[in-house]
Amino acid sequence: MSARTERACVALLLALTACQTKRIVQVIPDEQPPPAAAEDDDDDDASGGTTRLPDDAPPPLDPSVPQARIVDSSPKVGAKDFYPVEVYDRGGDEGVGERRVLRFTFDRAMETSRKKVGLRPGDRALDGAWSPDAKSFELTLLGTDDASPLEAETEYELDLAELRSDADEPVGTPRVRFTTSKRDSLIEHACIHTLFGPFESVTAAAPQSTLTSAPLASATHKQYSIALPGAGTAYAGDLRLAFSGTGTKRYLLLANGELDVAVSDADGATVAVTPSPTVDACPGIQHGFGVELTRGKTYRLALSSKRADVKAMWEAP
Repeated sequence: MSARTERACVALLLALTACQTKRIVQVIPDEQPPPAAAEDDDDDDASGGTTRLPDDAPPPLDPSVPQARIVDSSPKVGAKDFYPVEVYDRGGDEGVGERRVLRFTFDRAMETSRKKVGLRPGDRALDGAWSPDAKSFELTLLGTDDASPLEAETEYELDLAELRSDADEPVGTPRVRFTTSKRDSLIEHACIHTLFGPFESVTAAAPQSTLTSAPLASATHKQYSIALPGAGTAYAGDLRLAFSGTGTKRYLLLANGELDVAVSDADGATVAVTPSPTVDACPGIQHGFGVELTRGKTYRLALSSKRADVKAMWEAP
């Protein structure tokens, strides 16, 4: 082996030794905390998306001590799918905005001068408002141009420890944890139409009327105010559907209340309608129905409800 080759081999051996030494130091650090990546894994749930808070809940209160108990709330204590925003009309020329209202109802009258609570993450100090009977407490979180009122897929904790009953009793659940869900852009888009239109009013034809006599109500991105024939708590009527284009497509009918829905084609053959989950993004959308239709064909939409007037709209996912 030449001297030059020998020197090259020695240099290579030294380099490999140095690299190996660095690798050992990184993998087995001398009295160092675990790598940050391990902490990140602990903060996310199995689905790989939710931001978690540390497990530092206080010990429970002694059950023998009189306590103000939460009897109803939004979000529910421990909720896993609380929708993070409500789409609303800010009024005037302000247009659409985002907010989220949190409500807690207690089993007894509370001291209304105490109305400050904490929210984390973010360590926000918030002032709420009490109902006239001093039993219900409400917090309104407003979104900004830069941030939503609550972030999606995030665990939150409200600190209610400062609240007391009017007999100076503590809250039995001083910390309320809940987790927000993913956001649904299609439903939020539809909510904007329920607030700002376009709108159209139609009167449904009596059930089983000739299809041509039923009013057409199949425009997407439009909220229909539908008057149903009937009396008492039994109302029903038919509308006509005819979506433009070619091929089949899935459509969603989004309604503001409970509604029974049936679809049939011009020959009377039944078309399958399936419930479609909605989210609590606005009062104008509470129930959803999915149906696959052939564009260019005509269909009958049969609706029945306990109410004479319903509001509904079509969206195409």
